Amino acid sequence: KNLDADSPKYQWLKPTTCGSIPQARWRHSAEIIKHESGNPSMILFGGRNNDHFALGDCYKLSLTNFQWQKCNMLGDVVQASHSHSSAVWNNSVLIYGGVNFEDFAINSLYQIS
Repeated sequence: KNLDADSPKYQWLKPTTCGSIPQARWRHSAEIIKHESGNPSMILFGGRNNDHFALGDCYKLSLTNFQWQKCNMLGDVVQASHSHSSAVWNNSVLIYGGVNFEDFAINSLYQIS
């Protein structure tokens, strides 16, 4: 379909980020949540790195100042995974399934809050 003159115009931007920047990855999840302060953040979990290893780390990107922060996780140790599904629920992130570091499918459900 051809875009007409009334179609919205979009532009790619590359914001400058700072802080504890996560390593390059793919097959990860990223969800937007809003904190009690009203400030939005993107929560990034897992994925695969360039060596094809499953990752189990979590990072938060503030969408007000584009600063990365590694999440200090408490509770159960979550398996490193890639190709999992994620969703936002009650202002937290749910992570389900995926493939672990041994390339086996997993059926666990975790909540990041």
